[in-house]
Amino acid sequence: MVLLHIPRLVGCVPSGPDWVFTGPRKLREIALTFDDGPWDTPPTAEFVQELARLHAPATFFEIGEHIPEYDPRGTVEREMLADGDMIGDHTWSHPDMLGLSASAQRQQLSLAADAIRKATGGFEPCLFRAPYGAVDPSLLKLARSMGFTTIQWDIDPRDWALPGESEIIDNVLDNAHNGGIIEEHFGGGPRYETLDALPEEVAGLRKRGYQLVTLTQMLGYKLVYR
Repeated sequence: MVLLHIPRLVGCVPSGPDWVFTGPRKLREIALTFDDGPWDTPPTAEFVQELARLHAPATFFEIGEHIPEYDPRGTVEREMLADGDMIGDHTWSHPDMLGLSASAQRQQLSLAADAIRKATGGFEPCLFRAPYGAVDPSLLKLARSMGFTTIQWDIDPRDWALPGESEIIDNVLDNAHNGGIIEEHFGGGPRYETLDALPEEVAGLRKRGYQLVTLTQMLGYKLVYR
């Protein structure tokens, strides 16, 4: 019997600018991104499963130290990749990176990447989002030297402030545009409002003609399989 090798996603290759706020304006695409997980209120698996039910890919920026605490077996991270979602690096412990030395910044990025690699069985992230969006030219240069594009956002429904499900939906839909990068949260606090907003949010974006894509899709990055 011949066993077929099924290629497995093990990384992505950044290209273009070191610092990205938005995607191409010529395409009717928009990207859902989520910060600060994995988490337990609600469990991250509920986000992943709801997005899969909606056939809506997303990009999850993970805090490294949360992975062994909330998903020690890497079950959710592997499910993300299997569902077509993307995983990015959100540092090991979510510090203000501008208050750290270059070596400490490097350690924050590398420890989180190591945790993602271990959880997923080998995936190397190529997307980085700085906590609080705090960056400077030297951090951007460091991140790119480590194989990352630094990702900001240009649609912020402020879900972290718990404004209510309808406010999150309205904010996203009112500010949607071609190439938009939506920043929401799947950790760092109770995120039930964010989760509950997803069906109407996704339906509203599609009604307006948007295709939901991961950041690597939006930016045209090469995916690496092995």
